[in-house]
Amino acid sequence: MTTGYTLTGVFGQDEGANIGFGSILNFAGAGVTATAVGSLITVTIPGGGGSSYVLVTTSATPYVMAAATTTVLAAPVGAQTVQLPAANGAGVTAGSPYTVKRVNTTVNVVTVTSAGGTIDGVAAATGIALAGGTFDSITVQSDGTNWWIV
Repeated sequence: MTTGYTLTGVFGQDEGANIGFGSILNFAGAGVTATAVGSLITVTIPGGGGSSYVLVTTSATPYVMAAATTTVLAAPVGAQTVQLPAANGAGVTAGSPYTVKRVNTTVNVVTVTSAGGTIDGVAAATGIALAGGTFDSITVQSDGTNWWIV
């Protein structure tokens, strides 16, 4: 059984502050689905323990991650907060990685917070900032109480 799926896309910025897709967005692999609601695109890739990728291109904040959403690709059009589920929340498995990745180089900061538990000792509400102008990312794992950067 094949479990290697690919997600590719071209992201760009128009003359204003809008981030959008270019002309290419390809999904490969059986059962891969994509849904769009406004500017939020959710791509579900089976075979990964029910996890999914979410592309956030809106400045609506915070974006609250569901326990099954293990990766958020953030293309912020304004200051953006992405909230991890509680480290001891329903559906969160200790040791499972959760990633937030910036996918544009705007000056807008993406702040990763938590619905419960510290992130490397930083208070849940304060969070960790991914600087604007970079393709920074953060990957964390829960120990059942708190989040740790790995």
